[in-house]
Amino acid sequence: MWAIVPYKGVPSGKSRLAEHLDVEQRGVLSQAMLHDVLQALVGASSLEGVIVSSPSKDALEDVGIQGIEKYHDNGSTLAQAVTEAAKFAMKRFAARSTFIVPADIPLIRSSDVDYAVSCHREVTIVPDDREIGTNGLICTPPDAIEYIFDGKSFVPHKEAAERVGITPVAIHLPNMGHDIDTIFDLRKVLELGRTSETAQVIRNYGLDAMLEASAS
Repeated sequence: MWAIVPYKGVPSGKSRLAEHLDVEQRGVLSQAMLHDVLQALVGASSLEGVIVSSPSKDALEDVGIQGIEKYHDNGSTLAQAVTEAAKFAMKRFAARSTFIVPADIPLIRSSDVDYAVSCHREVTIVPDDREIGTNGLICTPPDAIEYIFDGKSFVPHKEAAERVGITPVAIHLPNMGHDIDTIFDLRKVLELGRTSETAQVIRNYGLDAMLEASAS
């Protein structure tokens, strides 16, 4: 089982945070979230390895964690990038299964990863907390279904599995269900992941005070 983390980096990533953070700050935040995700994956006992895939060579330099494989993809969309990275995993590492994990779910824990893998059969989907998007997708083999990843892919991924005769497993994991799209999504990181690198960045930029004020 190989994990694949697609990572766009900045300035292409997290544009909805631009009202509160400049490009450099968004870059630091994106890198912190990536590191929190990668630390959880590296600590999972169920994975053989972790690949970060990005169309940006500069973004790949943000990885900064030993033992992570880097892949420079050419996908023009997230779905294309993930598809290409999965093919790379099969060819380079003979991966029989892949676990696609977004780079913006900093609350993820190693135990979440191991639990999802323990429940896996052919296709396993971890939806976001609104059951709209996909915040985790395990496939055996890696090309078992078509990858979609358009922000509303939970149901389409289920349907893609059913079209090829696979009954998918859906697992709801709160830590993986919370992704960061807007500045207010960071509030839960402060509540539940206070020791994370992401939380430290939030405090460094004074966003914690702004979030507390908006909640009162």
